[in-house]
Amino acid sequence: MEKTFYRYERGELNTESFLWALQQFKPEAEIRDIIAAWNSILGELPRSRFDMVGELRNKYNIAMLSNINAMHEEWIDKHVQKEMGIADFHTTYFDKVFYSHHIGHRKPEPACYAYVQRELGIEDPSTILFIDDLEVNIVAARAAGWQGVVHDPKEDIVCCLEGYLVLFLLDDS
Repeated sequence: MEKTFYRYERGELNTESFLWALQQFKPEAEIRDIIAAWNSILGELPRSRFDMVGELRNKYNIAMLSNINAMHEEWIDKHVQKEMGIADFHTTYFDKVFYSHHIGHRKPEPACYAYVQRELGIEDPSTILFIDDLEVNIVAARAAGWQGVVHDPKEDIVCCLEGYLVLFLLDDS
């Protein structure tokens, strides 16, 4: 099943095929219930994170790299519009957004980091600060030459980010 998840995250499976594959494990499940369960893994999207990214964008180029799929993208877009009144958070808060299902690569695949760096036009990978909640993704980013910080998702990123930036800027000098 893990292979199916990864294929969906890379955009190799469409949503209908993915839902069909999931339903094979619980044939009595209604598709709408499978969709609701799948989207429930996203958790919260606090407004404070958007405010933080907005402030950072005044000083830095900000990009997002996410192993995401079409269903999650649709849910997030609708949720952010409905709950926060943000019509297009991708362009409002980020210079560039890289979703695995659009780029055909997923973290921690080396090709994912190479693709992002090339698309950003960054020659020196050490100028990239990458924050992720999974050690394996940070290890891969560091192997690509990026600076990386593992963020514990139990901690509020808004409270931790300044410390991450200080470490990055100190390491950069």
